[in-house]
Amino acid sequence: MDRTRSQRARSLIAWAVTVVAVVLPWSATAPSRAQTGEVSAAGRGGEQLYQLYCATCHGTDGAGIPGAGVGAGPPLRGLEVAYVDQVLRTGRMPILEPSVGVVDQPRFTDGERAGLVAWTSSAFDLVGDLPVMREGSVAHGQELYGRHCAACHGSTGSGGTSGDGVTVPPVRGLDPVAVFEATRVGPFEMPRFEAEVLTDEQVWDVVAFTQEMTTLEATPLGIREMNRVTMTVMAALLLLAVLGVVLVTGRPVPVPEKDD
Repeated sequence: MDRTRSQRARSLIAWAVTVVAVVLPWSATAPSRAQTGEVSAAGRGGEQLYQLYCATCHGTDGAGIPGAGVGAGPPLRGLEVAYVDQVLRTGRMPILEPSVGVVDQPRFTDGERAGLVAWTSSAFDLVGDLPVMREGSVAHGQELYGRHCAACHGSTGSGGTSGDGVTVPPVRGLDPVAVFEATRVGPFEMPRFEAEVLTDEQVWDVVAFTQEMTTLEATPLGIREMNRVTMTVMAALLLLAVLGVVLVTGRPVPVPEKDD
């Protein structure tokens, strides 16, 4: 009896050793969630974030993917570092597109964004420097904003559609550094403002004004924006109203016929 129990014990130990010998190497080499991309952005370094969220369209070497469509992207080499930082700060990049494998919603912390920008800058020879936050004059910024920005972003910075049919993002309370960067690099369809047009001091004045925009009241009729498209629509409605009044008041008054 004791001999039988001893044999069974040895068999169980042998099986346990076999299972451990098989499972441990497999678990060490099995792809983790991080390796398969099924992770959030939390805790990942700049290179890892780039490969997970950016390389699909911009290429692993930053040379870009030619063509059109969601899988194509421009080259990053030689781009301004402020451009990369700006589109990440505002969330305009990366573009989430399941068809090209970018399916996680990135939630970059400030540290992760800074790490991604720093790695991209080093790996792809980005040029320039990131701006350093400065104080500005709200009053002067309001004047400059009305002259250079309101035509597209609207009088209260709520964005909308420009006269060219381009969707314009809001700037009310936007990250101040992102506003400065956008002014200098001109992301997407936005024109860039060189120092000959707006000095750094003037740009920071505009930034100061955009931070105060959240306190601005809505325009008449509850309309938040008075950009070119809104003003054109309102002018057209006003013209139709005037024409309607003219047509109504200009009709001849019917004279009742007399009975014989």
